[in-house]
Amino acid sequence: MYHAPLKNVQNLKLLLDCHYGGEVWGIAASRNSQTIITCGGDGVLRQWDINQYTLVKCSSPFENDIRAVDWSSDGKYLAVGDVRGCIYLKNSKAGSLKQSTQGKTFWIEDIKFSPDSTKIAFGAHGTQSQVEVWEIEGGKFSKQSSINISLNSSLIKLDWAMDSIHIVVNSSTYELKFANVQSLKDVPGPQVKELDWYTWTCLFGFNVQGIYKKDEYSVTAVCVDNQRQILATGEYNGIINLYQYPAVCQFNQIHKEYPGHANAITRMRFSFDDSKLISTSGMDRGIFIWKTDWSKSMRMPMENSMRILMIQLLYQFHRKRLEDLDLDKYGKVRRRDNQFEKNEDQQNYNDQNEKGDEFTIIRPWMGAIKEPSNYYKDPLNQNKQPLVELTLEYVHGYRSKDCRNNVKYLKRGQIVYNAAALAVVLDPNPNPNTNSNAQRFFNHHTEDVVMFGCVATGQLGANPCIYIWESNTQAIICSIRGYFTKGILQLAFNDSGDKLAAIGMDDCHQLCIFDIISKSLTGGTLLVKDQIGKDIVTDIKWKNDSEFVTCGLNHLKFWKLGHGGLTYSKAYPQKPLSYKYLCAAVNNEDYLLGAVDGSLQIFSGAKFTAYYQYLEANRSLEAISVSKDLYLYSSSLVFSSEELILRLSLQIPRLTNSVLSFKLSECMRNSLGLEVKSISLGLSDQKTLLISTNAGDIVELVTKDAKININSKFAVSKTLMKSHCSPNKRSLNEIWGLAINPQDSDQYYTCGDDGTLRSWSISQKKMLNCIKTNLDVNGAEIKQDEVGELPDNTKGRCIAVSLDGISICVGFKDGTFRIYDKEFKQKYVNRLAKEWISDIKFSHDQSWIAIGSHDNSIYIYSFPDMKQRYKPLKKHSSYITHIDFSIDGNHLHSNCGGYELLFWELQTGKQLPNGANQLRDEKWLTWTTPYGWPVQGIWPDIQDGSDINAAVRSNKTYNEKDKPPDNYHLIATGDDNSQIKVFRYPCVKKESAYILGKGHSSHITNIAWSMEDHYLFSIGGEDNSIFQWKISKLR
Repeated sequence: MYHAPLKNVQNLKLLLDCHYGGEVWGIAASRNSQTIITCGGDGVLRQWDINQYTLVKCSSPFENDIRAVDWSSDGKYLAVGDVRGCIYLKNSKAGSLKQSTQGKTFWIEDIKFSPDSTKIAFGAHGTQSQVEVWEIEGGKFSKQSSINISLNSSLIKLDWAMDSIHIVVNSSTYELKFANVQSLKDVPGPQVKELDWYTWTCLFGFNVQGIYKKDEYSVTAVCVDNQRQILATGEYNGIINLYQYPAVCQFNQIHKEYPGHANAITRMRFSFDDSKLISTSGMDRGIFIWKTDWSKSMRMPMENSMRILMIQLLYQFHRKRLEDLDLDKYGKVRRRDNQFEKNEDQQNYNDQNEKGDEFTIIRPWMGAIKEPSNYYKDPLNQNKQPLVELTLEYVHGYRSKDCRNNVKYLKRGQIVYNAAALAVVLDPNPNPNTNSNAQRFFNHHTEDVVMFGCVATGQLGANPCIYIWESNTQAIICSIRGYFTKGILQLAFNDSGDKLAAIGMDDCHQLCIFDIISKSLTGGTLLVKDQIGKDIVTDIKWKNDSEFVTCGLNHLKFWKLGHGGLTYSKAYPQKPLSYKYLCAAVNNEDYLLGAVDGSLQIFSGAKFTAYYQYLEANRSLEAISVSKDLYLYSSSLVFSSEELILRLSLQIPRLTNSVLSFKLSECMRNSLGLEVKSISLGLSDQKTLLISTNAGDIVELVTKDAKININSKFAVSKTLMKSHCSPNKRSLNEIWGLAINPQDSDQYYTCGDDGTLRSWSISQKKMLNCIKTNLDVNGAEIKQDEVGELPDNTKGRCIAVSLDGISICVGFKDGTFRIYDKEFKQKYVNRLAKEWISDIKFSHDQSWIAIGSHDNSIYIYSFPDMKQRYKPLKKHSSYITHIDFSIDGNHLHSNCGGYELLFWELQTGKQLPNGANQLRDEKWLTWTTPYGWPVQGIWPDIQDGSDINAAVRSNKTYNEKDKPPDNYHLIATGDDNSQIKVFRYPCVKKESAYILGKGHSSHITNIAWSMEDHYLFSIGGEDNSIFQWKISKLR
């Protein structure tokens, strides 16, 4: 645009110089001056002074339209990408062309220099793009590399990390991927979430998830200021938005809106000092400069005005600069929903940042999902709770790894013990109608139940709660909270039952005495508290209403409760007896203490009076039980690798030399462990012993004698509980494998880190069979190490049962694969994968078997000959989590730890980059993947992408006679919060309603439906428990 006086037309004055033709796409901002470079459809680079709003210079026209430009951090070079895929390197000062080369045949939308200015990265449109990384040496391109990160569409945005090694990219189908330019491989998101990013222009990521309004993916450009405090976004409607960075509050983020552009925003950049924001738009070809007011104060401008000059750069005549536009008109604050004056979610960003990661509002797999073309569900109805009830019916589990004396008889002949976050009341007498045992549950705890008196229960975790409850109805009598910080270590009632002693797990082991006479939910009055000290406390026992003992490793104190509070005295045994105690009991006025050297020590008051050494000195005395006429104690020791011996000893006080001893192995021949964790005498007779072991077994032993005597012999009368266990007595012994027998609706299988494969009956609520999974290819037994740790090739991590029910396939932690027949005879063993096998699936005709592994690969074998079909499928960036066959067996979809959803064509063994479109109407034999179109609604807004470990569709619809939309399936999920949720399937709406099941204390590793969908099964990782849930339809 020129100006000339009419009298002197030849005296032309340039008023306006701007881009013409096509669209304006690229911006590059200098790192040390108020200078920018722009480019667009006219094929010209233009350099602008954004302080003077003047054009400094422009380049000669390029051969093609220019779509991307970037300025190196050292200011030496410009990198340019055009619509034909040509890449140019120009000297930024001289403007001379340093080098041009043909990169791709499709247009380049984004190109970026690394922070150290030694590399550029870019990607192309019109194809499944790879990340191209070219090195720069001596002003020329040198080494050129490509990174295949399995994008399903074209690369639209990319950014470098500060380390000049990692790159984050977005694709046009909403994918978020990460790459390492040294290894030339993609990397899973969790590995890079702690990195600092040199720039952030990507549209999708954890730190920008709050920029989307409802479900509209309307944002077209993003830029973060250099101080990482302000986030600017541009939308397809030309509106500029400002947010506080990071913007993590989904769909509820306070921000300001600034209209101005007429078309979609294509690029945004801040000046080097953040004093200005530059935006470009496509078809309006405008370059807008927005003046900011936070660059000096570096404060969030939500409470201050943001003055904008909104100068279309090309106005060179300076008659008068545009006045600041009124804030109420162009700078209004937009609030979502409840018009909060303060956005509490934004203030709680630190808490949210701990809960979520780069698992974004646009889930990384969102680009790989498409709605089926024939989807007909009523979106309102499908969002509701399913019409079912979820009732916990039975639990196969018992916490044995770190508890003692935690199985007790109740007055009515029931027994009580702890499993997961439950206290379980078990009736050992068979129900005559169902011929099965029955359980009731106290299910108010939120963490592992580790200690109880009869019946008071305490839990692990911060701010733990103690409940006193009625054993018959499980009604809460009294609850106590707020006195401990790290969990409850020990609990004990006094003789009258009106006082409860509790010991905490804090460093000083706080001791509290409560009056529990109050019968309310807030009852439980603190009478007195003290600190025991830093020594480990293993037991506490009352002698009467005012005296009790605490013992432990190098700890023994005798306490008295009086009007003046608590007092204690110490005592020591005679040498060389051990001062390390594991258990305590009271016999009349005497305290009985079991020590690690096998001695039974007796103290009267606070004085040592006697001891008995019935056990060898290298055997610890684990448990003591006392009745009116006798007392007994137990110990265990591995004499050799072949046999675990336990001696159970009974002593009649008047006949101190009369001792009954026998080996527990003679009574429990099939137990996997014989270390006694708890022992108790029957309340109604003197002929029954209740015993629990480290193998997760609870049994009753009985003698045929009318009363236990010196010659009594015992046999197992009832096996009350069999469960998975922790052979090494440590954490990280988990259950992972779970599968239903498709030919026997009453049977299912589990496996875990205890090196066992087990079968269970649904109707009988008991274990049917159990074997050790420790045979090598020659049938030889694989041994444990010295501390009882099993090798990884015996730790089962997943199970699949062939459709004919004949073969049970088990994958192991080291990549070993075994096949067993129905009788659990090992038929095949081989190490097929390099790492943990995480999932196994059969095709519809069981001719193929797919095996997913933590080595990022999927292996396809023919079955039953186990011949590999082709090379492993290796397109995933992280470990495989779940796989499913299509009904026709021609396709596979898979999830991984990098939150990807990929599709495969099994005739060729190739990935289908466009599988989301090709297979949108595919019917899947099973659905167990947590990422995918029909399970979008199972994810809470702020949640790590690995939090949901299992999502399994029911086998049948709710009611096959119903018509749409009421003939829905169900989808059940298990997560890291120990929760079971049941949704309608498909579940595609955010915040869909669900039925909740609670009781696990560990992350739920797997879930499964029974064949008729009448039951749901869940397994907790470290709680070693199997939950059997009853599904009841409400109509």
